[in-house]
Formats: sequence, C-alpha cells, structure tokens
Amino acid sequence: MFDVMGMMVAVATSGEPDLVEPPVHDRELGETADVSEEELAWEDAEPVPAPVLESPPPLPEEPSPEEVERKKAHMRARGITIGGWTTFGITYAAALTIGVASIDLAKEDQHQRVWGRRMVIPVGGPFAAAFVSKSATGTLFTVLTGLAQTTGIAIGIAGAVMLSKQKRASRLAFAAAPDRGGMHMGATWRF
Repeated sequence: MFDVMGMMVAVATSGEPDLVEPPVHDRELGETADVSEEELAWEDAEPVPAPVLESPPPLPEEPSPEEVERKKAHMRARGITIGGWTTFGITYAAALTIGVASIDLAKEDQHQRVWGRRMVIPVGGPFAAAFVSKSATGTLFTVLTGLAQTTGIAIGIAGAVMLSKQKRASRLAFAAAPDRGGMHMGATWRF
C-alpha cells in the first residue's frame, strides 16, 4: 500500500491498483483507523508561514537629455577616431608589405628598389613612389594608397580633437537655479 496524492493505493495481484479511501481520523473521539504516528504528527504540525516578499530594488534614474546627447557625441567621436586610425593602419601595413617585398625581389633593378623604399615611408611615401613608378596602373594604385593613408590620418586626428574637446568641456560646468530669495548660481571645475 502506498500514498498517491492523498489517496491510499493498494496494488492487487493482477497488477492494477485499487484506490482506497484514506483512513478517517476523529479528533474529538481520539480514534484513528490505521494511521501511523508520522501521519498524526504531520496533521498536528504548525502551518508554515508564507514567504515574505521584498520589493524589487529601485530602478536607476534615467539620464537627462543633455547627458544622453553628451554620451552620443562621445561615442561618435570615439568611432571616428577608431575608424581613422584603423584606415591609416591597414593602408600603411599594405604599403609597407608591398614596399618591403619590392625591395627584396629587386635583384639588380635599382628602379624597383627605389620604388620599394619610398613605399615604406608613411603618408608621403606613396606620393613620392608615384613619380618613379614604371606604369600608369602602378602610379594610380600608389596615389590611391597615399590618399587612403592621408584620409585615415586626417579622420583619426579629427576624432581625437573631438574627444579632447569633450573631455575639456566636461571639466568646466556652470549651473543656475531659482531660489526663494532670488537666484542660485554655481560653477564646477574639475582638474
């Protein structure tokens, strides 16, 4: 015999369970039919108190529109800086690789060796190499490499200037607010 969801179940020899009503306990008379001590202790046990629910922590304050705009401008300036320096780095790495390979492969050809040495110079090197290039296609690609390097440096510097201006602007702050007696003004300088 075993208990399933409050109903006593007896297994018959045929393999199918027979449902048996749980034994009746009469508290007034103190009579119990086939009830163990554990079941009696369970019925007499104190009820478990409900768990105390705590309120969730307060939500963080939403930033002011000025703070949101400042963060957007900072992210924009940082993206411009990263994009510019990445453009310069990739194009210079390509020009450096081509220039070094050209120097290594130029056995007796001094013209190719000079072209390779000029390609190794950042920013101005590709423009100088365009004057000694052997073909119009080579001249085109060296000039485009020089333009890409120049553009990358210009964008990287512009982004860095934007970042430094934002940092400088966040160091000095002025505030004004109405007060009962008139006006309250303040200035904050972080250094």
